[in-house]
Amino acid sequence: MKKIYNLIKLVIYKLEYISFNKKLFSKHNFANKNKILVEFYMYNPSIISYALFANTLSKKFNANIFTYIPKIKNPIINLMNIICNFLYWKVYQSFGCKKIIFPNNNYYKKKYFDMLKKKINTKNDIINIKIKKIPIGDLIYDEYIRRHNIGTIDLDDPKFFYFLKEAISTFFFWETKLDKSVKSLVISHSVYFLGLPARIAIYKNIPVYNISMSYVYYLSKKNILRCSGFKDYPKIFKKIKSKFKKNILQQAEKEIFNKFLGKFDLTQIGSTIDYKDINKIFNNKLKKKKLFVDKNKSNILVASHCFTDAVHAHGDSIFLDFQEWFEFLIEYSKNKPNYNWYVKMHPAEFERNKDILKKILSENDNFILLPKNTSHNQIISSKIDVVLSVYGSVGYEYPFVNIPVINASYNGPHNGYDFNYHAQSKKNYKKLLNEIPIIKKKRLDKNVKLKISEYYFLRYMTNYHFLNNLDNVLLKLKQNYKSSMIFREFINKFNYNEFENNNKYLTKFVISKKNRIYSDNTKKVSKPVLFH
Repeated sequence: MKKIYNLIKLVIYKLEYISFNKKLFSKHNFANKNKILVEFYMYNPSIISYALFANTLSKKFNANIFTYIPKIKNPIINLMNIICNFLYWKVYQSFGCKKIIFPNNNYYKKKYFDMLKKKINTKNDIINIKIKKIPIGDLIYDEYIRRHNIGTIDLDDPKFFYFLKEAISTFFFWETKLDKSVKSLVISHSVYFLGLPARIAIYKNIPVYNISMSYVYYLSKKNILRCSGFKDYPKIFKKIKSKFKKNILQQAEKEIFNKFLGKFDLTQIGSTIDYKDINKIFNNKLKKKKLFVDKNKSNILVASHCFTDAVHAHGDSIFLDFQEWFEFLIEYSKNKPNYNWYVKMHPAEFERNKDILKKILSENDNFILLPKNTSHNQIISSKIDVVLSVYGSVGYEYPFVNIPVINASYNGPHNGYDFNYHAQSKKNYKKLLNEIPIIKKKRLDKNVKLKISEYYFLRYMTNYHFLNNLDNVLLKLKQNYKSSMIFREFINKFNYNEFENNNKYLTKFVISKKNRIYSDNTKKVSKPVLFH
């Protein structure tokens, strides 16, 4: 009975939000053909930001708002989705969406399939796929392994080339529809096929905005992915630091330190990590339960990634996927008897990834797979020597406690700083692995905590928020943040003057064509202080 009552409440919150939007947003019906395309994304926090930002764009370009489904689906499935999610369609209508655009298979071009099939002999050839000079190989690669829940691509599997036909159909549908009448795109992700309309739009010079409740990015040929531009962080910090109080880095350091105390990590709310597992990542209670490590050897933690989670989200790497990285380490380990290898699986979609990893490790006993509940504090207290990752968050977490991290990538969120080792090639990566006995003895730069705090501050503490006091809302709602309870929070906190001011900021950002809004979130309202 309680579940039914709660379900009814959530429906009521959604209906309240629909009513609220109808009053807030004026009904526009521009006579011209100008369009703003907003992805039909059924994630409640993002919908709030979509409504606000789409209407800013609508006014700026005198354009009607349309919503769209990025991927080709069976028409019956599309119809069932709309029927089952009818209230979501009403939400999109409430902030001005005229209709839904559904891609279809009618735009398939066989000559492009034949041409690409001849060119694809290796997995690297997939990454290099371009159609009409638009690079889409990374999107095809990541969509395929995600959809089939696999760690890498087998070109002998006929499923891939069947899938390639769908990719070509999807590409040419959007290449046709994204004409001069489309003035902007608002998207949820710049990866997978979700990012395919955006990629085409970028190369047609149509503005693309990757937004959520807690950030706003403008994508361009320079920053084709949301997760890019990290090399500019030191330069950005020099520009931005004068706009904040002097203790900003102390605040950032405190937030990082709180992770090691096992306190709730706000940066993980809304991620693919189950809510119940967030606090377990740095569970402080397990600190005394140490792992067995051999002090006479080099003890290495391999911080595994989610194998199917947007491998190329940060761009190219020295390995085509996470499975290739693991297979390289397995082969390397065979000649390193003085290295102990411990594997901690990524907490996101744990069971889904467990099968992939067990298969990879099935014929190798050099690697010790740690139990799911093994916390980072447990590993740190066991005196692990070095951590290996591709571009994971361990890249700032472990150096914070003076444990070096070697990244198997030249791209990634930490590449603007020297608190990680960044491999530039497989040869360079092997050299770094060989030097682990030396690297583990080196003390990190005495200013490393300052640099990590600077990174953390820019990455997590300066995003533009569409909702006031977002951190407090996250702490209040926790696992309910994704539910329609967020609509009630937005309505309760809404202030019309702030709404008007935010609309002015967003309009200035659109005009600026800068990559990201950096904001001061130390007060009630998220106030933009820099466009970069």
